[in-house]
Amino acid sequence: MCKDPKQTPKEDIKYERLASKHQQLAQILYSHLTNKSTSSLTREHSAASYAELKALIRVIGGVPAAPGEFNECCLVGTRNSMGHTRWFCTGVLIHPGIVVTAAHCIKPGRAYEVRLGINDMNNSLGGEKIAVRKVIVHPQYHSGNHLNDIAVLILQAKAQTSPVPPASTARLIQAGEVMLVGFGNDEMTGTTGFGTKRKVEVDILSIRQDPGQDLSDDEALYEYESDLEFVAGGAGFDTCTGDSGGPVYIMEEGRRSVAGLTSRAVGNSVHPCGDGGIYTRLDVHAAFINNYLH
Repeated sequence: MCKDPKQTPKEDIKYERLASKHQQLAQILYSHLTNKSTSSLTREHSAASYAELKALIRVIGGVPAAPGEFNECCLVGTRNSMGHTRWFCTGVLIHPGIVVTAAHCIKPGRAYEVRLGINDMNNSLGGEKIAVRKVIVHPQYHSGNHLNDIAVLILQAKAQTSPVPPASTARLIQAGEVMLVGFGNDEMTGTTGFGTKRKVEVDILSIRQDPGQDLSDDEALYEYESDLEFVAGGAGFDTCTGDSGGPVYIMEEGRRSVAGLTSRAVGNSVHPCGDGGIYTRLDVHAAFINNYLH
């Protein structure tokens, strides 16, 4: 692969990841085509692996989550006067009675609901559908630049689904990769595919690790605020429209924790989806969140 002489080290990371996936694809395909004497079961497994990797490269939201995986990752929507719910964002349960999501998903005067424990919004069986009693948008949320893009949804009833706690600062700044999960669209124009829970693992491209760190170049490139947010993904590994408010996971002491929430695309993106995303850090918003954890 020829390298653009103007390509930055951050872009190098994204394209090295993409090249690695293509190499895995080639190896699986070669094995599948040359090992004709293998059993049909083995060949089917190779074909499935090939299909999964191909999807991981081509589908913006990653691959579908397994049944029962990330049950705390939920749909967020509004209920009309006829009792019908329109789902349009993603959220995550961090306490039995609290979901957090993106502030830009919230419009005043609407009745909100969440739906936990499902992988497909079109499947009416299973899961929990819970009304939201109160919505609190971060008091310093700015709709123009989306800073402090976080809202707390207090549920009318405690969920039976197990919550996943926020991540610690120490673990987040050590993490090189994160898992993005959401119900958003699955192609680069960001117009189709909403309603299926998908996951994708991506690299962190820019994150403040200490107060004195100079990230001014990154902030200008990606158009984000390093005191409040971090940047991850790109080169086709990304969140998309409808993933807003969805969880960014890291592993901490052997279990998942929520490091951030999907906010928006990076400022230097070419496509609506696929070129990398900006994620609201939960650790720096701990004081805001903790006001409602009781």
